[in-house]
Amino acid sequence: MLKTELSSKNKISALNNLATSVLNYSFGVFDWSPTELQAIDRATRKLLTMHHTHHPKAAVERLYLLRCKGGRGLIEFESLYKCACLPGYDFDPSKVSFPPEELKPTPMLKKSRKKTVPDTQKDDKYWSRREKNNLAAKRSRDARRLKENQVTLRALYLEEENSKLKSELEVLRAENDSLKSRLQELSACNVKI
Repeated sequence: MLKTELSSKNKISALNNLATSVLNYSFGVFDWSPTELQAIDRATRKLLTMHHTHHPKAAVERLYLLRCKGGRGLIEFESLYKCACLPGYDFDPSKVSFPPEELKPTPMLKKSRKKTVPDTQKDDKYWSRREKNNLAAKRSRDARRLKENQVTLRALYLEEENSKLKSELEVLRAENDSLKSRLQELSACNVKI
């Protein structure tokens, strides 16, 4: 992607849309250490420098600053990980129960048709609205993914708890049956005396 003849803006946009989404998906699955994420950020900056997208002496902070604030707009993996994982990081499935209305499936909404906007109408106001909408959509997806992960963890916890209780019940039933048989034997012995 960086070897293509795209402009620097489009290369960074492509990195944000393609490479970042792959890592963002893995944040809920794998545990990433801060050093690993810093190494990925460093490798990304190195590749950008090698392909003349980022000057080696340019400020690193400006690379991660939003475009509307005068930066390049690259998404930093370490901050993305914190946004994606830390809100539910302290989630304890044994202490949380979800109300039934939260566990009901949400209805499928029919998407409206895309309205193409002519290039002549794509001004700064349009792009700022698009950026706000994209951020809101990302927050919504992240919140939904977090809730789904929490419900999944709770379900796994309840399944484990259920299997433990079933095994305990089997042991107690076996013990109950043995006590019943002993009681019948003792009552049979007492009747004969």
